[in-house]
Amino acid sequence: MIAQEELESLYEIKVEGGKVYLRIAPALDEIKADLDEIQEELHDIDADYLPERLLEIYEHASDTFELLCDEEITDYQFTIEIPPTAGGAHLSIHPPYNAPEDALTVDRLEAELSKAGVIQGIMRDVLQKMIDEHIENEPVLVARGRKPVDGKEGYLQLVYGSEKQSNQEEPLQVNHRDMNFLTNVKAGDVLVNIIPPTKGKNGYNVKGVPLPARPGRKCLIFPGRHTAFNADRTQIVAAKAGFVVLFNHKISIENILRLNNIDSSVGNLNFDGIVYVDGNVEDGYTVNATNRIEVTGSVGKAILMTDGEVKVGQGILGATIKAKQSVRASFVSDSQIEAGRNVVVKEYIINSNVSAGKIIHVTDPEGFFHGGVCHGGNFVNISNVGSNKIGDETVVEVGLDPDTRLHFKNLESELRQNFYNFQKTKKNLLVLQSAREKRGILPSEHEKAFGEMVETVQKLRDDAIKDINEWRRTVDIIKTEHAKDGGIVFIPGNIYPGATVKIRRMHHHVDMPVARAVFTSMKGRIQMQDYDEAIRFYRRFF
Repeated sequence: MIAQEELESLYEIKVEGGKVYLRIAPALDEIKADLDEIQEELHDIDADYLPERLLEIYEHASDTFELLCDEEITDYQFTIEIPPTAGGAHLSIHPPYNAPEDALTVDRLEAELSKAGVIQGIMRDVLQKMIDEHIENEPVLVARGRKPVDGKEGYLQLVYGSEKQSNQEEPLQVNHRDMNFLTNVKAGDVLVNIIPPTKGKNGYNVKGVPLPARPGRKCLIFPGRHTAFNADRTQIVAAKAGFVVLFNHKISIENILRLNNIDSSVGNLNFDGIVYVDGNVEDGYTVNATNRIEVTGSVGKAILMTDGEVKVGQGILGATIKAKQSVRASFVSDSQIEAGRNVVVKEYIINSNVSAGKIIHVTDPEGFFHGGVCHGGNFVNISNVGSNKIGDETVVEVGLDPDTRLHFKNLESELRQNFYNFQKTKKNLLVLQSAREKRGILPSEHEKAFGEMVETVQKLRDDAIKDINEWRRTVDIIKTEHAKDGGIVFIPGNIYPGATVKIRRMHHHVDMPVARAVFTSMKGRIQMQDYDEAIRFYRRFF
């Protein structure tokens, strides 16, 4: 039990030299001085103190005398609270007992705020309300910063030669594989309106520190074949009649050739645009299309080549296919396939050599690969590899081939040369254009040279766009390969004895069945990891 004298010693008030001091002792056996009792005693001596200061001394409990207030306060006191972010400021007004009339003005309160560093976002109407309504001894929000407003993203309005426009305040997404949605346009038609991003509006805090806004990002789109920017680059227009094709941030005008089958009634085909076959491509025929080849049926012992994508609804049986983009099919048998990006097969690959710049993926959980070589630049994901029966050599490998690296170097060299030629031709063109504007007309030989230079600049521009897109694609492949230390092989099912895994120059011959494994390279060796753990991280690539 605590004695009375001990209770009395828990706090002490002292008035000295016109000042009021307060001592609060630490808690004694978890008993602390009574705050209400202290306030009553301070009231008895007419101490004009700030409640915040009393609470500060009370919580501090240093057991030493601390200054609480002057013995008699004759002027207003102010408490200004500013959070660490300085997003706002609260003001408390503490009047003396005998507050003089009209002693407070908005200007005086603003001056007090300025002393505390509050210089922006002050709400003078709130200050006036505090004065008029005598709002005292309670914090009031009197200054507010302004949050930055980020800029809006750029977006595209699809026009496609129609008066009806489609506003899309989001990145453009079009299913370019659905042939029924391809739109026919005329030369000169506006295809896309390019709405630029906004810069946003900067904010500030109450101390005047600016808070920068994030500007919006451009919605990337480039003119492809037979399209061009207008003069101020706010639209892309068609340079010829044809069908609109969107692919890889590029819009182009292409011709489309629809055929029932590729057979003796058609023969070999070389077409500038898209070839769409409702049926099959028979044995012995060659199809070369600049933009894309799509076959709803199957492809026999034929040759298919394109700068774009090859999509086969059913199987590829004995074909040779080269595509700069991707190849997709239900199954592949006895074929040779080269794709610049991905090869995606639903069911199986057997007795074939398949190469992809980025990924080879057999999507069916029961899918398999047996006999031949599957080479992916970054990843290979096949449920089952090899066979539990002795058979043909089966090799799965990842890592960029020397041809891809050489292609990358050649692209860089070509881009540098094209840029030099473009700058040189552009300079000469500007000289002739200036002379043309001054004289109104040029001599015939100069006029001819002017026209040729315009054509040269346009061609160099078109070539540069094509090379830049190809360069970006190759850079993406190389970066991914480096990030993955040469590449990764995913086997969600089984890999059987006799199969070989290659990562760059490293080889691993499988001697016993392995289930749900991932093969990676580390410190010059091929190592196995748990499939479930690895695929969670890399699933986005598939």
